[in-house]
Amino acid sequence: MIPPLIAALASLLGVTLGVYLPRRFDQRFAARARYDAALMAACKLQAARHGVAPNVGMQYTRAVSQEEHDRIIQEFAVDAVKSFLQAASDARAAIAELYPYSPDLKRYWDKFEITEDELEELIVLLTQRRKRPLKRYQVEEIASGRAAPTPG
Repeated sequence: MIPPLIAALASLLGVTLGVYLPRRFDQRFAARARYDAALMAACKLQAARHGVAPNVGMQYTRAVSQEEHDRIIQEFAVDAVKSFLQAASDARAAIAELYPYSPDLKRYWDKFEITEDELEELIVLLTQRRKRPLKRYQVEEIASGRAAPTPG
């Protein structure tokens, strides 16, 4: 026979775990989804950075004259710049969504353009951090006044 105190404690533990664990799993799932969204946005930015090559041949544009081909290439260039700017905006917004977990990523979202080298670094960082999405990464102020990540 189980003593009443042990039965009560086991019941309390069961209720506590029954409430806590699903909430913790939901938080983990939501945080990982934010990292996945930021990772996808960063990859789309990387793809949009290169746009449509200006050396698309007339056989692909099906232009009937050089002037028409030049006009089509100009439209491609304008569309590529628009796509790049939208992808950059989307990437910065998705990275900013990670603020509760990774405030040190502000260096990426708080500026107009993420450079190509920074983008490579960011993709690696996001891939690593999505493995432990609920870990909080702190920002340490350094002498220059710029924020730098502290080792996690």
